[in-house]
Amino acid sequence: MALKKLIDAAAYEKLDEATKALYVKAGDGYKVDLEGDEGPTQADIDKLKQAKDHEKDARLAAERELKALKAAGEGNSTEAETLKTQIEDLSNRLSARDNALKKSALEAASAAVTAKSKFPNVIKPHVMGRLQADINEEGNAVVVILGADGKPSKMTFDELTAEFQKNKEFEGLMLGASSSGGGGGQPPADGAVKALKDMSESERVAMAKSDPDGFKALSQAATPTA
Repeated sequence: MALKKLIDAAAYEKLDEATKALYVKAGDGYKVDLEGDEGPTQADIDKLKQAKDHEKDARLAAERELKALKAAGEGNSTEAETLKTQIEDLSNRLSARDNALKKSALEAASAAVTAKSKFPNVIKPHVMGRLQADINEEGNAVVVILGADGKPSKMTFDELTAEFQKNKEFEGLMLGASSSGGGGGQPPADGAVKALKDMSESERVAMAKSDPDGFKALSQAATPTA
């Protein structure tokens, strides 16, 4: 069962304590507090893991009860059927928790590269395409970097960042190797702005998304008058 982004007070009160911890007060109701402007923090991921562990324990307890009923010859009793439904519901919740954990881990990991971009939202889909998250035996989400061949590699995030910085396709989107994050699409330090004809395709796409008015002005300036 996936978490709803917004719930009312009545729905909130029906949640278990571990799930309540994932919500914060928002007006008359509550909202999921997982992702901020800079992506989920480790504390957010820990909350998800805590909720998952709580539901895993609940499923194990229900499975033990069902096993005891079967041993007593009551495997088809009303109580046993209720336990079977409960186990199925908890299994679905655990699956949803795993997906949420993997998503949050990917979001957090991608920030290591997008922080080195002038246009984080533009570069993010490309970075996410190079990441893969799996759940390990301890129930934690583990992120690995995929190589250019799409297979898991031993690359570090510094190496992945350097690859994006050197890739001509992303010229103009990434900050230089010596720069820090937060460029926000600002013009060069000398104040000069390239003409559209001097920009790469990726630079034109980035400017059109981050500064549509400026892009329109450059487009009009580049259009010959009759």
